[in-house]
Amino acid sequence: MMAKRISFIFYACTLFVLLQTSLQAQFSVIDSIFTKTRTYKIWNGTDSVLVTDTIIDDSRIDVVNSTAIDVINNKGKIQLSTGLQTNLAKGTSALIYFLGAVNVDTAQRNPLKLLDGDVSSSSDVIFPGLTNKGIPGSYFIVDLKAIRSVNQIRLCTYIASGRIRSYTVFGGLDTVTMEKLYVEKEDTIFSSAKGYSELNFNTTNVRYLKFRVDDLPNNDMVLSDFQVFGPGFLPEGMMYSTVRTISKNVNFSTIRYEGSIPNLTRVFFSFRTGKNATIDTTWGIWSDEVSGNDDLFDVPEPRRFIQYRVHLFTDTLNTPVIEKIIINYDTELLVSETKCSINPQQATVLKEQDFTLKTVLTFKPTDIGFDTLLFTTPSPVIIKSVLFNGVAIAYNAKTSFKEVQLTFPATVKTSGNLDIIFRTTPFVDAKPHTMRISSNKVLNNPQRVDSDTKDGIDGWSIILVGVPSKLLNGVKLTKNPFTPNGDGKNDYTEIEFFLGNIAEPKTFIGTELRNLSVKIHDLTGRNIRTVFDAPTNASAFKGEGNPMIWDGRDDYGKIVRPGIYLIQIVIDADSGTEQVTKTVVVAY
Repeated sequence: MMAKRISFIFYACTLFVLLQTSLQAQFSVIDSIFTKTRTYKIWNGTDSVLVTDTIIDDSRIDVVNSTAIDVINNKGKIQLSTGLQTNLAKGTSALIYFLGAVNVDTAQRNPLKLLDGDVSSSSDVIFPGLTNKGIPGSYFIVDLKAIRSVNQIRLCTYIASGRIRSYTVFGGLDTVTMEKLYVEKEDTIFSSAKGYSELNFNTTNVRYLKFRVDDLPNNDMVLSDFQVFGPGFLPEGMMYSTVRTISKNVNFSTIRYEGSIPNLTRVFFSFRTGKNATIDTTWGIWSDEVSGNDDLFDVPEPRRFIQYRVHLFTDTLNTPVIEKIIINYDTELLVSETKCSINPQQATVLKEQDFTLKTVLTFKPTDIGFDTLLFTTPSPVIIKSVLFNGVAIAYNAKTSFKEVQLTFPATVKTSGNLDIIFRTTPFVDAKPHTMRISSNKVLNNPQRVDSDTKDGIDGWSIILVGVPSKLLNGVKLTKNPFTPNGDGKNDYTEIEFFLGNIAEPKTFIGTELRNLSVKIHDLTGRNIRTVFDAPTNASAFKGEGNPMIWDGRDDYGKIVRPGIYLIQIVIDADSGTEQVTKTVVVAY
């Protein structure tokens, strides 16, 4: 009896490919209403003036960029498309179990090639025939990543004579209780003109599909793509609007929408704005996605041109449905025009120095003005002074690790130059010091300050030169010795350091994750406390709110004995590991 050799091959695909359905050109009006409304209150002494601006307009779809969404079958609404014309298996994952011999070429037993949508000879899986010691019963399982309604499978091949002829298809919500969906003995349904066998069966809700080879010819069999279709909704889709135009520059605020979001479905919105009706270099990047009603979104402003996109997901048989999209904005501005830049814009990495964040303000008589300024800080800063047209002005500063808030005793409403002079140690290339201004006369709607962009770099970004010799820099302890006796004084030590650029190539600097550990050891080398042990990217572990802290306790929460301890910081590097060790004294 021929011995069975079972070979298990697993390949998991994490890259999800957007599934696109055709959008019919005759449709010109999205069936949701795009409504822009904003009401705000301006205080003038003891009187309040209510100002309202409302524009209702039909929104249009960018049919070129929109993918896997349906605005036709459910008129007046945005929802996901179904898999009737789109391959539900593309970009998912699979496992292959070979019985008997396995093709020696690993590329020809890669299960991802069954799910990549490519039917060419460079993308296939070979099932050995009897001549090459194949055994009937080899099979593969496809994970559709979510429950889908399916009723059709296509088995594609570029070699008609080498197609699989005898097979059974199973389906189920798990891989244990699968039921037969289709049985084929001779594959008489193969179409040479189309290059595939089309299997049709009753619509069934499944997550997993199993394809089993039941009988073998003498020659090898070739399967170049496994495609799945059905009336179930696609797992992900994206709707892009065309550019929407407002009659004047406005200060954008929040998103509101109407529709239904069933359990295990999700919808996210993002936005971008520009100075011209045609998308060009004056347009900003897409904002971070927001999902809730009345969520603020962050875009360059004031602007009169805006585009939005709707990102839909489902993990079930349902689809989210959006019926109306409302974008809120203020028509009266805090300031009509701003331009922010930083000087110097080029600096040496990990060298502490002074910078000036300059904002040119241009007010119109109708502008409200501002009394609060908030700017982000890639590394902690110390404010040295604030000048208006070269003259120092009063301010209150509230500083944290990632941002600085300045409040002024009087509303700023005069055109001129506002300079913020601060000291910092830059450590990550081209991170912006973005700025927003707000007024207590306009609730919950800060206005983003503008910055010119040159060669893809914002004017408020610092460009670093030089390469640090080490990843760990500036390691120090702010309290040494310290006394963890609970009296509220000197109860802990702060471990401060810069974790520099750790990614290659340079275009990805600051985004690479490496494992960082900060551990406390006694003088025998015994680990008594793990302060931090996780992947991280470039960061400044210092300043208010962001240093590593050891409170003198071990991993069980007990205060350690007085004495000398070792603080060891270790970061994974391309050349192995890099580490710095400091001594700290615990006293009472």
